[in-house]
Amino acid sequence: MEQRVPFVRVLKLSRLLETFFIASVTSILVIRTFLASTGYPQLGGHGLHIAHLLWGGLLMLIAPVLLLAFIGRPIQSIAALLGGIGFGTFIDELGKFITSDNNYFFQPAIPLIYLIFVLLFLSFQELAHHSSSLERTRLANALHILAEDAPVSSVVSSIMIVIGVLFLRRSPLQAYSWFKRAILVSIFLTQVFLFYTQQLVALGALAVNLLVLGALNALIRTHQQEARHAVLGTASLGGG
Repeated sequence: MEQRVPFVRVLKLSRLLETFFIASVTSILVIRTFLASTGYPQLGGHGLHIAHLLWGGLLMLIAPVLLLAFIGRPIQSIAALLGGIGFGTFIDELGKFITSDNNYFFQPAIPLIYLIFVLLFLSFQELAHHSSSLERTRLANALHILAEDAPVSSVVSSIMIVIGVLFLRRSPLQAYSWFKRAILVSIFLTQVFLFYTQQLVALGALAVNLLVLGALNALIRTHQQEARHAVLGTASLGGG
């Protein structure tokens, strides 16, 4: 029996974790180099010191908020980058939190930070190469990508409806044809995505679309028959 897993990982997880890791290490190197070259300046005054770990915490807050607020593959890369910079900026001040005098220059802090990154790297490697339920992972990722593309099909369908409206006075037959194309896009694309997210709503929308499609087909047939009768009538008048 296949073991059911509660979580499905992202297919490009290794690249996201790599971005996070590189951003974390780079941020520490940049901060240490900058502070050493500028004489370790402090932000604040009058007894206040705004430590850069606060900026790291802010970036680590922004990263998950972006993931919760927005959908899309690019946002994952942005969150990985910001989260990595935030983590590196935060962990750089480790020495302050393991010493009673808040000593940023506590020498053992450097090897501890190094050890943290080694453990982080090994954990990322294990997580990225975990291959259980690979088929489930690919299917879930594919459906997620399709769900992201659902608004595109909605836009295409809306554009077709607008084109149909523009043709409505000049050529009703062309207008009905554009409306029909819009309904077909909705049925075969948008509805598929909607069934993935909201099955009950999608079922009702599909029923409405099918009714509209039937009405459009009837209108198209009527106008085609009228056009054929008009052609035959003109031909008979010309022959007489």
